[in-house]
Amino acid sequence: MAAVPEAVACARVLSERGVVAVYSSPARRCVETASPIADATSVPVLTDDGLVERMNWARSSGMSFDDFLVEWQRATADRDYVPPIGASSRATGARMSAAITRLAEQHRAGIVVCVTHGGATLDLLRDVMGDAALERASPGTIAEGVPGGALTTLSVAPPGFGVEEVCSTRHL
Repeated sequence: MAAVPEAVACARVLSERGVVAVYSSPARRCVETASPIADATSVPVLTDDGLVERMNWARSSGMSFDDFLVEWQRATADRDYVPPIGASSRATGARMSAAITRLAEQHRAGIVVCVTHGGATLDLLRDVMGDAALERASPGTIAEGVPGGALTTLSVAPPGFGVEEVCSTRHL
């Protein structure tokens, strides 16, 4: 399968940043996005369950796609709401924070790339920045979602995260 242009553009930018590790959600679409980055940086893709999406729709869930979208919007609006399939926005943000902190601790020198999902990224950013600051940095992201292929750059230093870049698509 040919790499999507967004993945190739990310790989080009990230190949110049001193990447020491590439982690991905186990979801196929994330692993496929991570592959060109791994190739460009000569670092293998490792999967991490901490990077999974808040909710994933599947026909086997018994939920229609329209109902899934309603549940997604409800979980976005009410961060503590736990949808019938998946986790709350707040729980996903906490899981993402723990995963990224753990991965950064394993690789103290260099850049760690985490290829994950827009919803999970949004949940993390809402925790780290708060909604008002996130909207100032990236207007419309909470309502519209993270653009495909966007790069968010965080620095990890106890007791938390520094946000360097939010949902940037300059490289696309």
